[in-house]
Amino acid sequence: MPPGGVWGFATTHWGLAQRFVARSPRVSLKPELLLVDLGDVLTTGGVTAYLAPSLHLVSKQASPELAALCAKPRSAAASRRAPA
Repeated sequence: MPPGGVWGFATTHWGLAQRFVARSPRVSLKPELLLVDLGDVLTTGGVTAYLAPSLHLVSKQASPELAALCAKPRSAAASRRAPA
């Protein structure tokens, strides 16, 4: 990487985007992305920020099928509404 160059790409929660840019000006922020995988660094953002990288790593290390199986209970729970 050349001196003064961009270190890489990252994402974060939209509410932290301005703070992120101020603190890390050499990182190109992509807030429209849910997950950025640079190989040795994963960044994500949002209310369920832990889910995206977890499922991504399961898909990468095991299989996309296993990741889909792991994701099913989370999507079902997220779509349920509390009784009125």
